[in-house]
Amino acid sequence: MKKVLLMIGTSLLLFAFALPCYAAQKIAITLDGVPLTTEIAPVIIKGRTYVPARVIAENLGASVDWKDNSVIIYTAAGEMITLPVGSKTVTSTYPDGVDETGETYTAVGTYTMEQPARTVNGRAMVPLRDMGLLMGANIDYVKGTVIITTVPYRINDKPAELTYEWHMTAGSSINQIKGNMNIGQMHYWLTEGKGVEVAAPVSYGCNVNLDPPNYYYLDKHYRFYTDGIDITKPGQENFDVYTHTSYDGNPIPEGYSQFLLHDVDQDKWYQFDAEIYEKIDNFLLNLGDDMWENLSNTIL
Repeated sequence: MKKVLLMIGTSLLLFAFALPCYAAQKIAITLDGVPLTTEIAPVIIKGRTYVPARVIAENLGASVDWKDNSVIIYTAAGEMITLPVGSKTVTSTYPDGVDETGETYTAVGTYTMEQPARTVNGRAMVPLRDMGLLMGANIDYVKGTVIITTVPYRINDKPAELTYEWHMTAGSSINQIKGNMNIGQMHYWLTEGKGVEVAAPVSYGCNVNLDPPNYYYLDKHYRFYTDGIDITKPGQENFDVYTHTSYDGNPIPEGYSQFLLHDVDQDKWYQFDAEIYEKIDNFLLNLGDDMWENLSNTIL
C-alpha cells in the first residue's frame, strides 16, 4: 500500500511540474486611464504577462470570434487577425485592399509572437506586448497593472472627446465614448461616409411617431469636443445621422439614400454610406462597457 501511495504521490508531483506556471498575483488593466472589467485577470506564464484577447479587442472597438481553435479578431478598420492557440504565428488579412489601379485585392501578412496564444480557464490569452502590436496600442506592465495607451486623436491640434445622443419617443440618452482609437475611428467614419451633397429632406426630425411621406428620423447626434465636454452646448464638430422611414408605398426619394448625414456646422446634407452606417452600428454594439459612459438620460 505504501508503494502505491508513493507512486500516486510521485505522479501528482510530476503532473504539477507539467502544468503552466501562472502567477498568483492579481493584475489590473487600464485603457487610456479607464479601468477595464474582465472575467479573467491577466496572468504571468513562463515569465510573460498574458492578457485576455476579448476584453482588449472589444474595448478598442473590435469584435472577437472563436473558430477552429483560433481567436479571430475583426478590427474596426476591416482587418482580420487570426491567432491559433498554441501557435506563435499570427495571420493578418485585409479583405478589401485597393491597389493603384482601383482593383480590390486581399492582403495577407504574418507575424511571429515570442510566445503562443493560450487558453486559461476557457478564455483566450495573448502575450501582452504582442497584443499591443496587433491592436496598434502601447501596452506596458507597471506594479501589478497592465497599462494600455493609445495616441490622443486630435481635431484642430487639440485632443478630442466624443459624445453621441439617441432619441426615443420621449426623451434621449447622451453617452460618452472613451478611448483615443475609438474616437478617431468614429471621426474617420463620419467624415469618410459623406457621399453626394443633397438638399435638406422635405421632412425630418426626432419624433418617431411623426411619419409623413419621405420622413427622415434622427438616428444620432455625434459631438466632438476639444475644450472639455459640455452637453448643454454644441461641440467643435457636430454631425447628425438620419434614417429614412421606408415602407411599402413610401420609397426613398429620388437622388437621396436610406441614410443622410447632416454636417451641422456647415449646415450641409449628404448621402451617407450604408456600409459605414452598419460599421458604426456594429462598433457601438461591440464596444466594451467600460469604454462608454452615460452622461444624461431623460427617456421615460
